[in-house]
Amino acid sequence: MNFCNIKENLLAYRAETGGHPLGLDRVFGFALIRAWVYLMFVGAAASFMTWSGEAIRPAFFLVSAGALCIALFGSALTGDRFVKLMLHPTARAAGPTLTGVGTVLLASSGAEGMIGDVCGIIGAITTGLGSGIIDLGYGELYRNEPPGRTTFEVPLAFFLAAVAYSLTAMLPPVTSCVLCALLPVVSGWILFVQQHAWSRKRQPTVRPIEFDLKSFAWRIGLCACLVGIADGMVRAAFLSSNNLSIHLLLQWPLAGAGLITMLIVYGAALLGSEQSTRTIYKAAIVVMAFFFMLLPIFTGAQDIESVLALTGYGTFNVLIWMLLAEISANYRLSSTRVFGIGWGMVTLGVLLGASIGLLTGSIMDANDADDNSSLILYGSQALGEGKTAIVALVQESDEKAFDLRLADYRCTITRWDAGEIADEAEQAEEQQKQLAKEAREKLRAQKKADREKERAEKRAAIHQKFEDFKARL
Repeated sequence: MNFCNIKENLLAYRAETGGHPLGLDRVFGFALIRAWVYLMFVGAAASFMTWSGEAIRPAFFLVSAGALCIALFGSALTGDRFVKLMLHPTARAAGPTLTGVGTVLLASSGAEGMIGDVCGIIGAITTGLGSGIIDLGYGELYRNEPPGRTTFEVPLAFFLAAVAYSLTAMLPPVTSCVLCALLPVVSGWILFVQQHAWSRKRQPTVRPIEFDLKSFAWRIGLCACLVGIADGMVRAAFLSSNNLSIHLLLQWPLAGAGLITMLIVYGAALLGSEQSTRTIYKAAIVVMAFFFMLLPIFTGAQDIESVLALTGYGTFNVLIWMLLAEISANYRLSSTRVFGIGWGMVTLGVLLGASIGLLTGSIMDANDADDNSSLILYGSQALGEGKTAIVALVQESDEKAFDLRLADYRCTITRWDAGEIADEAEQAEEQQKQLAKEAREKLRAQKKADREKERAEKRAAIHQKFEDFKARL
């Protein structure tokens, strides 16, 4: 890598993209669907996109991720039949429609009883299938774009998605849910109406050729799957070890991580000796490894830790998307098969990683259940030297409102039911009275024993005086 390569690389990218390195409408549309993913399913139980602001149950995340895997792998296995199906406007419209309607249903999953369960299950399935169609559509777009354009557009789209997440998460729950449901609809409109993905109006630049799907799945898919597994597991471990909520982890650090990812990718692309995702990938790996080495240094600096952790795996996702687009473009492969297997394996990896994280978290929660069941016991164990606890009685319908007030501080927010705490306080008061009674009884017994001892000593002294008197007579 050399600064002397910047001018040469800029001229080469300009020649490759025809002087227009960015398609802003395509970037905006892709950013919207990535923002939807951040808001809804960036991690198990990460989303608070319900009408009441409560977290979506982890089971719905797993179902939606499973449906997404089915859509992606199914498209790769069916190949041309899937593409022919997508030539029909109704089939293309199914993607944004299913995703938007499913988002509304998931927002209603917080309802009590069977209604909430039914809405959650149907919403999880429809969002998984619908978002899969949209992801494959953008894969088709970038398959027909020069790799140099993908290099500049994809990191920018992921950064804009992170900013959109941060801004949307600040809004009231109802407003956030409505806006979140509109994101895939607008993204789908840009994808299928403006960009004409899978439309007869937009023919592929190069017809795809057949290739060994099993070999591709083993070489590329396995790597993508391992990245996904690491993403899900490490995120869960990082949250657990740092006592962070997913909301505090992502609120602003996600945007900062997206900005750093842009700098890493753009820097590697402009400073590299050759123009390829391979060169960018190798340079980015070195930089990310350096960032991970910095994590122990910034222990205690919550925002810096979060940015560094998110940068690593956020950059991996950007690089994988760029790699899949470059493979399908340079080797004249079907985007449906390449992205279906590649992105499907990433999703499968995240699903497995999140499942392992949930299992590990449930075991840890079970071990800590007794400790956390008592406010007094938890405080006595968690409060070390120099730490302060604030006990607040709060009536809330949206947990985010209270969390945001403490977002600037490195703190752990633990919630208990007010009725349980009131009962615990009464039990503590009764215990205090009982202990005081026992102390008084012990004190009286001790005083009685002390007095009896004094009396015995006095008896012995008097008896000794008599004995001495007898001896003198």
